[in-house]
Amino acid sequence: MEKFIFKLMPDIKFRKRKMIKYLSVSLVIEAAIMFLILNAINYNDLKEYVHIAVFVVLAITILLSYFSASELYNNVRYNVSDRRMVIRQGIFTLRSNNIDFDDVADIDTYQTMYERKNFLGTIEILAKNQTKSGRIKVYKMQFLSNFEEIENKLRELVYESRKH
Repeated sequence: MEKFIFKLMPDIKFRKRKMIKYLSVSLVIEAAIMFLILNAINYNDLKEYVHIAVFVVLAITILLSYFSASELYNNVRYNVSDRRMVIRQGIFTLRSNNIDFDDVADIDTYQTMYERKNFLGTIEILAKNQTKSGRIKVYKMQFLSNFEEIENKLRELVYESRKH
């Protein structure tokens, strides 16, 4: 019988900070572009329509930047048992990947500069594809706060599953 070990999620505080930064940067850029467009137009009778168009473009930009920022961190959850790991992700479309520990080829960790600054890291799991092609598939577990401990635990679980 399969035994549940632990459940993981990327660092929520980091996701919120990153989303706010992404939204604010995109809004500043869009506002600057719209300001330049408004200053370039000198026709008095078209200015009213241009203001409406600028408002609509800014509203669409806010919505698109929110959805694209939330897609960067699309509600990822990692469930780890003694035999496999299940990665569930998605906001609108839910996707689930099962990784049997018998199929894991390697586990790597790394930190981007931004992750290092925020004491986070990424774990890459290289797993053999379960189809006949035998390709290697890479699964990334990003923005984990205690990624080195998680990597060690995953290595132990892979070793134990290969022993049996």
